[in-house]
Amino acid sequence: MAALGSQSIASSYEQLLHVDRDGGGNTTNLVAVKDGDNGTTFALQLASDNIKVDGTTDLDGQVTINESGADKDFRVEASGAANALFVQGSDGYVGIGTAAPVDLLHIFATDSSAADNTNALMVIEKSAGNALLHFKSANSSDNIGIAWGDVANSQSGMLVYNHTNDVMSFNTAAAERMRIEAGGDIDIGTGDIYFSTAGKGICLGVTSNTDSNTLDDYEEGTFTIGWSGASMSSVGNSTGYYTKIGDTVYFQYYNNGMTIGSASGTATITGLPFTSSSTSEAYATMNLQYANAVDGSSSGGHIGNNSTEASFTDEGAASYATYIDGTGKKLMVSGTYKV
Repeated sequence: MAALGSQSIASSYEQLLHVDRDGGGNTTNLVAVKDGDNGTTFALQLASDNIKVDGTTDLDGQVTINESGADKDFRVEASGAANALFVQGSDGYVGIGTAAPVDLLHIFATDSSAADNTNALMVIEKSAGNALLHFKSANSSDNIGIAWGDVANSQSGMLVYNHTNDVMSFNTAAAERMRIEAGGDIDIGTGDIYFSTAGKGICLGVTSNTDSNTLDDYEEGTFTIGWSGASMSSVGNSTGYYTKIGDTVYFQYYNNGMTIGSASGTATITGLPFTSSSTSEAYATMNLQYANAVDGSSSGGHIGNNSTEASFTDEGAASYATYIDGTGKKLMVSGTYKV
């Protein structure tokens, strides 16, 4: 019989134990061995603070490592991977491929030298090439993606790919707002597209951003007409309408009756919605129809440069027209100019 302290151990089991008696062992770590027949517990002192198991070990019950919460790292090594799984003892951060995780989960391929984001809970790091989250499913699967939830709704925001129809959809406030169809068409279900930076817009007919192909503004609205060259009263309508597309303004105005007095000088309308271009060649035309308010058989006029005014001209002449005094005077104009 072999002896361990004051207890005897059958010689057939003696080869299972190695007891360090040279005084160099670690006496703070113990393995408890309990005799199933009489309930006696034996204490085995280990020779060091490491346990090494060669071969296959089956653990059918619950396993707790570092139950005391000591600042001790836990590491699993695989063939060619020194840190296949690493749990950092100081904070519980988990590393896959790294022994220095910087977030709750740090998946590491190679050092990117990129700065850490203190708001992140997970990081995927690779120095070159693609670093992707890969979601796999059968082609018949309906939706696969990422959902963001809060206390009000478990799916407040979603980024979803539908494999059945090959459609990518974007959800906010628990509703789909935009989708990219299989053919590349973009469908905005609710809401508008707007560019918060001046000069930015949609580039048409090009493969890169060029100013000449950028549609950077679209606007619809009204403006209040004004007058120069006469005194106007009992004006039936003072509201004009405009549409601005890029750098071009389209406007129209109709007055179904007013009284004109003290007509003198150039007949002019004022208050156009945008100032015209300051380029000297930027003069634009204005058309006049269904009108009895302007003399000289005028059929229209022009918008000057760097101006919000349009002046009427005599028909077939390089001279300006004047208003005609009287009541029930009508005016219908439209024009186009650049800004």
